[in-house]
Amino acid sequence: MCSSDLGGLYGCTATVGNPRFRLGTFHPEVVKDEQAIARWRERSVLTMADCRGCELGPVCGGGCGALAAVRTGDPMRADCRPVRELLGMGARYYGLGL
Repeated sequence: MCSSDLGGLYGCTATVGNPRFRLGTFHPEVVKDEQAIARWRERSVLTMADCRGCELGPVCGGGCGALAAVRTGDPMRADCRPVRELLGMGARYYGLGL
């Protein structure tokens, strides 16, 4: 990370230091990019076309927005993972028999 990135505001640790995902600054003064922030606030399984109707949406939340943005160019796209399989592995590990 270069010194010009210091003081940046980011939505999650996966985006820190990447100027594409900078949402503002906290130093030397607080400046928020309200347009960029609003886009991320819209991100929900209720508003994302990829997630509407998906029975696993409430569990996964649409995945990582930063990874979706890198992969597709749009944080409003889903970053689908094998949620059902991962939950099954956890359930079997803890003997829940799901």
